[in-house]
Amino acid sequence: MLTSVILPVYNRTRYLRGALEGVLFQRGAEMELIVVDDGSEEDVSGALAEFRSQITLLRQPHQGLAAARNTGLRVASGDLVCFLDDDDRFRPGRLAAHAAALREHPEKGFVFSRHAYFSEEMQPEPDPPPEEWLQDPDPARHLLKGNFMAVGAQTIRRELIEAAGPFDESLPGAEDWDMWLRLSRLTSFLFVDQVLIDKRLHSDCLSVNLERCEMGERRVLAKAFREMSVPATERREALRWLNQRIVLSYYNTANTAYRQGAMRKARRYFLRAIQREPRRLLCSHAPWAVLKSLMGAVLLDKARRARSFLFPAAR
Repeated sequence: MLTSVILPVYNRTRYLRGALEGVLFQRGAEMELIVVDDGSEEDVSGALAEFRSQITLLRQPHQGLAAARNTGLRVASGDLVCFLDDDDRFRPGRLAAHAAALREHPEKGFVFSRHAYFSEEMQPEPDPPPEEWLQDPDPARHLLKGNFMAVGAQTIRRELIEAAGPFDESLPGAEDWDMWLRLSRLTSFLFVDQVLIDKRLHSDCLSVNLERCEMGERRVLAKAFREMSVPATERREALRWLNQRIVLSYYNTANTAYRQGAMRKARRYFLRAIQREPRRLLCSHAPWAVLKSLMGAVLLDKARRARSFLFPAAR
């Protein structure tokens, strides 16, 4: 089975070699690599020069990630399709493992595996999904609670993507989650219990714009609620998970900014996290120097005492 790997590129040429080599050095699987230059201002052609004979290169004006993936899909000829962000890397054997899993399970149309994070700039803060979601015989039933699969960690039969339709280019973010939700109505998912992709964390991709991501995720859920006839209890549960995820994203962004000395950014995101979940101020290991700048010494001392009283083990 031929796998079409679709790799959108928008600038970030400094990471591109690693992404390309991670695909082109794969063994044991037939593949084609489709690179879509989404209107980059950097010299993508120069970065791709030595790989030019091994890839299909498409160019378009800057339209965003969803549009770039759709452009790649229109020319893909593989039986299987997967996606890769321009700053991530496949591990050896990734394509062969997924192709073999789908070959052994013809009733499945979607396979996914674990992912890992790496960074030269910051300490990765992994937030893995609950293990029971991954090991569930029907992992797709947990998708409404959150997108627990990183882009690049899945392979899909092309006819199913064609049936589901293109990525939704109107969404401000989370268009991959929307696609997985639509696919979950067409096929069951298969989990391969291996780490087969490394996801890069860096300042350019620190959720980029968390407010935009939050808006995208809320719109994806609203769309799923309309199209999937989701019961009220499952809607409430999905929204609860979404709020927890957003608070954690704001809190982690604030922590990273604090470690990097970006105090204004740290204060901004701590405030947003606390506004959505005030209790986190008491039970989390917050950098007290940032909180002091927000609250003042007197209020901070009261918060510390309240935390010690309510959560003695956190002293």
